[in-house]
Amino acid sequence: MPTKNLVRNGLGVTPYDASPFVEGMMTNPTLPQINASYRKTNEYRFHNPPHPWVGGGFPTWDPAGSMSFMASPNDPVFFLHHCNIDRLWAVWQQKHSSPTNEYLPTAGEEPGHNLPDVMAYFLPPTWPVTTTIADVIDHHAINTWYDTDKPIVSMPVGSLNFGDVPSGLTTYRHIDVQTCRPVHFEISSFGGSSSFSNPPDQGIVTVGPPVPPEDSVQANIYVQFVSPSPEVGLVTGTVTLRAYFIDEQGYYSVNPGDQFTLGTYTINLIANSIAVGVVKIPAAPAGREVHRGMTFHIPEDQLESHEESKKKVSD
Repeated sequence: MPTKNLVRNGLGVTPYDASPFVEGMMTNPTLPQINASYRKTNEYRFHNPPHPWVGGGFPTWDPAGSMSFMASPNDPVFFLHHCNIDRLWAVWQQKHSSPTNEYLPTAGEEPGHNLPDVMAYFLPPTWPVTTTIADVIDHHAINTWYDTDKPIVSMPVGSLNFGDVPSGLTTYRHIDVQTCRPVHFEISSFGGSSSFSNPPDQGIVTVGPPVPPEDSVQANIYVQFVSPSPEVGLVTGTVTLRAYFIDEQGYYSVNPGDQFTLGTYTINLIANSIAVGVVKIPAAPAGREVHRGMTFHIPEDQLESHEESKKKVSD
């Protein structure tokens, strides 16, 4: 059976495939050919061993086994196993950027194996299937997420504008996060005016899968602005955020359990420091500190609720 280390090492193999692209029913590729192709690594090191281990399959093709050739779909383990094989392929795609992760062959090989083809075992007249390999190459496009997928963070466009600030105001900025695992955000630095800072009670902000039937939750990262006294007019600065997750399996990071940084993001900050009483909105008590926040939207099937963030939103 494949070990954790074997899987981690196999996920580092590139490119996706190499010649020969098609093997015979009882013909195995050579060891160098397996080592030179992720598809062959996945098939011969990850996929094949569980079949005879469960019962039946290569190399004995025991007809009495529940995972034997052309009978394995009779065993529920078959579907769990193949879902895991698909999951590992999805990890490999996200681990390696194009063109490294591009599917091969794209054309010129036997029907059922090229990117635009219906898969070989589904070719007419065997099955009434028209789905091609290209149709399912992007699992997110067919509404499939795995808990080992890398989260997707989309930062807002533009600046975080505090407006006219004599004493206090709170608002939010929206950031989209799609994930099946907890994502952590931290303010790593500020630039420009020292009037912008991290609120003292705000540490690492963590967002997790929302609770159905909701399809998103909101978590907030706040930026504090203390309007100078006397007023100074326009105040500008920047805030830099880091988004990361804990890679328990070590699929993307160097070691299992390491932090994997999704990205660092710098957002411009703007505020207009004015005299008390000039602002056209209700004034807050004199000397109040001003906070602005950034709101993260997370799809339902992907994150845990964040009670502290909900409290901040309600406050």
